[in-house]
Amino acid sequence: MAAVRVGLTAGAAAALAGLLLVAVPLLTLWIVSPYVQDGAKGSLRLASCLWLLAHGADLVRATPTGVAATSAVPMPAIPTPALPTPGEVPGTATAPVGVVPLLLTAAIVVLLFRAGRRAGRSLRFPAVPAPAAVARALTTAVLAVCGGYTAVAAGVAALAAGDGMLRARPLPALAAVLVVAAAGAAAGVRSATGPWGALLRHPALRLRALLRPYEEPSLRPAGGLLPGWAFPVAAGAALLRAAAAACAALLGGGAVVLGCALVLHGNAAGRTVLALAPDAPGQAGLLLLCLALYPDAVVWAASYALGPGFTLGLGSTVAPYGTALGDTPVFPLLAALPHPATTPAVAGPLGWSALAVPALAGVALAAVLGRAAAGARWHPVATAVAAVCAALLTGAVVALCAAASGGALGVDRLASLGPPAWRTGAAAAAWTAAVGVPGVLLTRFALRGRARASRR
Repeated sequence: MAAVRVGLTAGAAAALAGLLLVAVPLLTLWIVSPYVQDGAKGSLRLASCLWLLAHGADLVRATPTGVAATSAVPMPAIPTPALPTPGEVPGTATAPVGVVPLLLTAAIVVLLFRAGRRAGRSLRFPAVPAPAAVARALTTAVLAVCGGYTAVAAGVAALAAGDGMLRARPLPALAAVLVVAAAGAAAGVRSATGPWGALLRHPALRLRALLRPYEEPSLRPAGGLLPGWAFPVAAGAALLRAAAAACAALLGGGAVVLGCALVLHGNAAGRTVLALAPDAPGQAGLLLLCLALYPDAVVWAASYALGPGFTLGLGSTVAPYGTALGDTPVFPLLAALPHPATTPAVAGPLGWSALAVPALAGVALAAVLGRAAAGARWHPVATAVAAVCAALLTGAVVALCAAASGGALGVDRLASLGPPAWRTGAAAAAWTAAVGVPGVLLTRFALRGRARASRR
């Protein structure tokens, strides 16, 4: 079958392209670095570990026994996630590494999306296809991409499982790779073939049926509980656009907050770079690592703006209502953190100004959804229902981003870093609903009034 051949090839090519995206910079740094004791095989093993880490696989870092709890691990010229880990228990043989470099993850998802789209374009359907045949063809295309991708991932996992500073457990790593591959490939196939209505024949599984159950014969009893004007008409695409606008505003605002903090603490960040990597190859590698982790820091800054903040280990809190820090890992992006004394420090005017970011997200949601409500002439109740649904969707996406950006960099105190996922998602949903619901009603009213005035 052509779709199977194209899917296997596209999946394998996507995996190799993602691996090269990590391996080429590391091999380049290995060539120009004076620290060559690990050899090219060590650099390839490190690239394999980082590639698996970008899929959400947890790694294990070897730590020397007998190291003092506050000692710093020297940063090699080819940087690794083995950051200084104050607070680890002396004598611990291994420590987990679970902070995902989201920039690499985004690149991998894009490659998988393109592979899925290639496989989807190779499918051929008759003029009147049977739903079962369409379902089998789409599933085959997705599985073919996943098969080619995981075939390469199996070799990468075997290489990453060898002895080294970082290593991966093959089976959990392959499971994480398969989840990411299936999601990216399915999105790509769906983009090439259009909506998958043939797979969702039951009315209870259709978004339109959920929003307008009174139109479906099998759901009329449930739809009769509320009148028809309480349901927004054809709201699926509008809800997705509104949630995407709110998420973009939140993450964009987080990027602005992080950028301002780095500008204010630029000298401290520069001193950290020089302390960790005094030579040019090491500095270049450290900057690449900061670039890969920059989206994680953006999500953390967005969580700070939302209110829950984030943690850098047990007993530490970074939030507008107070910041309490102990010993933290030495890393340039973390130089932007406030360093209070023994008592928690409350954010100043600049810190409190970050709370404007979630309000702007609610405004973005209201602007997008209000236009759709005015164009489709939704009832005010249906408009409010749609705004609440979009806010809940925004909260779910933000919670997923918060969960993906956190992880572990050690044991004990550094076993959990990042924002609390559910609290961050709940705060995002509450902020966008509080601002978005009245905002979308006002936008709908203003646009409807302008349309009536223009008709006169």
